[in-house]
Amino acid sequence: MADESVRTVVASFATREAAETAVEHLVQQHRINRADIFVEPEGAENSAGTDPAGADKGAPGVSGGPALHGRLRLSVDLSRGHIAEVETALRELGAAEVGSH
Repeated sequence: MADESVRTVVASFATREAAETAVEHLVQQHRINRADIFVEPEGAENSAGTDPAGADKGAPGVSGGPALHGRLRLSVDLSRGHIAEVETALRELGAAEVGSH
């Protein structure tokens, strides 16, 4: 990033449901632009997280399951003045390994 006033906060979630809840919380409660928030698997494989939750649990009688291969990483670009507030919110939402760079 060329702008030194902007930092990236990164957090790790065990379920896609938790990551998506965090995204909605950041957008609705902290007024962060959705285009500045990214969710991706921490590893090279596609993943829904490490634990099934929500829609990942599937309907009764449906074969197959979610791609539970690793945690999900949420990253958000924001100004330095909001880092502590967002890190606290992510921890309260169940994030692990919260930090910024």
